[in-house]
Amino acid sequence: MKQIFITILVIFLAIGCSQSDENLMIVKGNVEGLKQGTIFLQNFDNHGNTHNIDSVIANGSGTFLFKVPLKSPEVFCLYLDRKNNANFSNRILFFGEPKTIIIDTYNETFDLNARISGSETQKLFEEYNLTMRKFGQRNTELLAQQIQAVKDKNLQFADSILQLSNKNKIRQYLFSVNYALTHKDSYIAPYIALADGYALQRKYLDSIYNSLSNEVVNSKYGKELRKYIDEIARQEQTPVITEE
Repeated sequence: MKQIFITILVIFLAIGCSQSDENLMIVKGNVEGLKQGTIFLQNFDNHGNTHNIDSVIANGSGTFLFKVPLKSPEVFCLYLDRKNNANFSNRILFFGEPKTIIIDTYNETFDLNARISGSETQKLFEEYNLTMRKFGQRNTELLAQQIQAVKDKNLQFADSILQLSNKNKIRQYLFSVNYALTHKDSYIAPYIALADGYALQRKYLDSIYNSLSNEVVNSKYGKELRKYIDEIARQEQTPVITEE
């Protein structure tokens, strides 16, 4: 009888641990070359503000380990507060999931050479951000050319640069929509709609949301996207009051 009780207890403990692990994110890694400073794990609220979840003080070593309860994938930030007041390369954004995420990087180039593994969504996140950075760089180049053209009083050239800039921005928006629709079964899709969908028409946001799988719809970003679309719909129905 005692042996049966012990066996049942072991089974329940195993089930409990399994369920616990399903909703647990472990973030570990090393900041090579870091001797002093504090490594923070941060998350974002609905307004894009960061909040500290946990921290590790580096005292001769840059290794870190965080354990965070997590139901569905979302974006986190690894923030390095150096004791020497240096503020370069101090933030790494990554897509966390309820599994083990490994982040290895260097103190001098904290966010530039980070190697992140363990998250399938992170791979899409990196691919998406790489293309978005190219669009951003192109926008910056065109803006510089436009400013110079205005200084040179070459208004015709400035106008042509403006048209190129507008086309580049349209391509950027369409890329975001297409990327989200292409990866509709990934948690990256609702995130893109929320993070870069501020300039998108509601019909595009609806298309993205309606394409999502049930699992993604019920995730953190899936629910936030539904609220965002509903808020836009309410604003569109609100009559505009003008002074007579």
